Amino acid sequence: MLMLLIWLTVPAAAVVYFEMHGSDMLLVTALLMSAMYILIGAVIYLGYTGILAGINTMSPKQLERYDLNKISSYTGKIFAVMAYSTFFATLAALILFGTAAAFAALFVISLVMPIYLVIRLNGKEFKTGR
Repeated sequence: MLMLLIWLTVPAAAVVYFEMHGSDMLLVTALLMSAMYILIGAVIYLGYTGILAGINTMSPKQLERYDLNKISSYTGKIFAVMAYSTFFATLAALILFGTAAAFAALFVISLVMPIYLVIRLNGKEFKTGR
């Protein structure tokens, strides 16, 4: 569910961008996406891992194999990085290269960071070894 929310923000940004044709709306979209990432990241960082896809469907026996504290801490930090990089990369690309590059930066960050997070969370460092 969480990944779906993230992936739906990118087409929403495209719709807003192409409807308004303004760099101001692109910055507003980047700011709203950043705020959403910070909110979701804070909730996960505080220990509510139930909103992460896969964890909420695991049996208690399967959950014992994972260190949920490490998962929530790492995921919360990655969402903070996503928030800041989404806004500031979009702003920098807008200033330096224009609106097309800013939209590309927004799209790439919104696509690459969640993929990186999923790959990383499937690593051995988040398993307890039980």
